Amino acid sequence: MPRDTELANPAPLGLIGFALTTFVIGLIESGWLTSEGAIHTLIPLAMAYGGTIQLFAGLLAFRTGNTFETTGFCTYGAYWWWWGLTELFAANGILDPSGTANGVVLVGFGVITTYLWFSTFNLNWALWFVFLTLALTFYFVGFGTWLGLSWGNVVGGYVAMVTSLAAAYVSFAEVTNWTFADSKLPLGGTPFGGSSASSASSSD
Repeated sequence: MPRDTELANPAPLGLIGFALTTFVIGLIESGWLTSEGAIHTLIPLAMAYGGTIQLFAGLLAFRTGNTFETTGFCTYGAYWWWWGLTELFAANGILDPSGTANGVVLVGFGVITTYLWFSTFNLNWALWFVFLTLALTFYFVGFGTWLGLSWGNVVGGYVAMVTSLAAAYVSFAEVTNWTFADSKLPLGGTPFGGSSASSASSSD
């Protein structure tokens, strides 16, 4: 029987919304999806599943008193809305965004991700890896866009796909462990010691 919990853990929902959109943009940045239609497909996905779902997850985490999840999910939900609106407005000639400024913004999200990464040292190894690779993704794509280094975008795209798969695993583990009321899928112990962190909701 599933665990008898009063409130559902919003982390798996936010993580899987993040994972799918990040995987698709990773395919685009790395060059596996090259058609203009790929971006047009990703825009509504990013705004609906990557953006809105993560904002919902962050607000639900606020209700549970989880500062880390609230900050993280609301931040990345807003990121996907920013990305989607930028691409949408540019495609319709409403805005002419600056590649340099976009790169600066992406690097800025890398800095935010780095500071969130430090908190994962007291959570679990799975989240530690997700935030480490996500920070690297933002830095590679950000500096690649900022400085016009195409290889940075390509490398960032591949790292983004690794990040998305790690996030999808954490989501899968959270849902499975709750459903079976057992820690069947490990998330790893706390990197800096302490008790083992079996779920995001109990450790971040």
